Amino acid sequence: MPRFETVASLDPSCVSSLAEILNSISPQCPSDASFANPYLFHGFSLLDELDIYVAAGLTPREALYTATVAPAWFFELPDQNGTIAPGRRADLVLLNDNPLDGLETLRRPDAVVAGGVVLDCAALDAMAERLFEAAN
Repeated sequence: MPRFETVASLDPSCVSSLAEILNSISPQCPSDASFANPYLFHGFSLLDELDIYVAAGLTPREALYTATVAPAWFFELPDQNGTIAPGRRADLVLLNDNPLDGLETLRRPDAVVAGGVVLDCAALDAMAERLFEAAN
């Protein structure tokens, strides 16, 4: 499977500039890995963005907050705030390791539940393979 550039390949001056920006804005600022950008692979781009936030000085918890709780707060969607409860939107990523110990586990989900459908590792791998083939 093709590999994408990692945060380690970024220019260090870009990372330090990002750290200054992140430290000056509200922690309520949501992730910007937008599905509306046709040049981003939704999912991969979010993981890359979270890695950049951690490299710039956010903790894994703070970086995850930008992708789970902050968007709902920002867009005033209180019923979609990253909470697992009856009546809530409940797409889940099931992991083997705690992402608060390191975000790399997000790149190896054990399963995903999306729209009530469970996708195991084999289904996720097949999906990724089709995406990479279509992109080439």
